[in-house]
Formats: sequence, structure tokens, C-alpha cells
Amino acid sequence: MSYTKVLTKDQRNEIVISGASIITGIVTKAAVEKGWKLLFKEESPSKGEAESIDLKKILLWTAVSGTIISSAKLMATHFLSEKL
Repeated sequence: MSYTKVLTKDQRNEIVISGASIITGIVTKAAVEKGWKLLFKEESPSKGEAESIDLKKILLWTAVSGTIISSAKLMATHFLSEKL
């Protein structure tokens, strides 16, 4: 006899929400990096050598990318929490 553990609805929802948050983070990071490249005509600071990047650009990159990516993940999580 095989035993298969069935997930509860809450457990399934948590898996879906976590997966969506991860995917949202990956997609948003790629979009932010492309936006940086279009705006500044160079790779984002996350891809460069630390010594060759201006400190102001590093701080700008950290603030902008962190805010956008975190906000997108939060919105996806909130939206799915209400819908599931």
C-alpha cells in the first residue's frame, strides 16, 4: 500500500505564493537591469567589478533595484493571498 501525504489548502497556497514571489523577483530583477542598461548605456553595478564602479551608482542601484524588486514581490504575494 502506498502512502501519499496530501497537502492542505493552506500548504498548497503557501507553495504557490512562494513560487510566484521567486519568479516575480527574477523577472523584475532582469527588467530593472535592462532599464539600467538603457538609461546609463552600461551594465548594472551588480554585474561589474567593485573597483571600477562609482560609489554613487552603487548606492543608486541598491536603492532603486531593492525598492522595485521588493515592491513587486510584495504586490504578487498580497494579490495571490487574497485570490487563493
